[in-house]
Amino acid sequence: KMKKIYLFLLLFVISATVIAQTNLDTAVDFSVTLTTGETIELFPILDEGKLVVLDFFHVNCSGCKLYSPEMEKAYQDFGCNTGNVVFIGINKWDALEDVIAFDDEYGVTFPTASGDAYGGGLTVFNQYGIQGTPTLIIIDPDRTILKKIIWPPDQETIVAEVESFGGVQKDCSSSINSNLHQNLSFRIAPNPANEYINLFLSE
Repeated sequence: KMKKIYLFLLLFVISATVIAQTNLDTAVDFSVTLTTGETIELFPILDEGKLVVLDFFHVNCSGCKLYSPEMEKAYQDFGCNTGNVVFIGINKWDALEDVIAFDDEYGVTFPTASGDAYGGGLTVFNQYGIQGTPTLIIIDPDRTILKKIIWPPDQETIVAEVESFGGVQKDCSSSINSNLHQNLSFRIAPNPANEYINLFLSE
């Protein structure tokens, strides 16, 4: 009986990962608005010669709650997007405030875009044909999708996969520019705020 249960669980995991992966071999360009308010595009990042790791998730996904902190660790291992690897979280359909709350709860600091009309994440899900979450893919600077699924998406596996494609680990603390002026200013948005705020620093 235990063997049957184990076999069922194994088949479930395998089928889930197959459904989750994209059928694309070449990346499609997209533009999303991050929870910080910044708008980014995929191809300009690739044109800088950087690998891109996309984490497709939604806030009620039990696997996402488990693995998003692992993605965060890998993000820090590769220098918090200051090296040759860029991590981006793409949400499926959740509202901006829900994604911000999810990031806060699970310690996510890598860039994420909500799935609603504000962030545009659902459009990216549709472009890449992603059905299951979490799904992590790796994109080469030449736009080739190098890895259609990283499983399990834990820190050790993510780091090993990214390194196998040329990702270079970097101290995340080195991302702080020692030449920054000391007189930084900041602004808060939205203002007034009801449930959440974004803090933007500038020189």
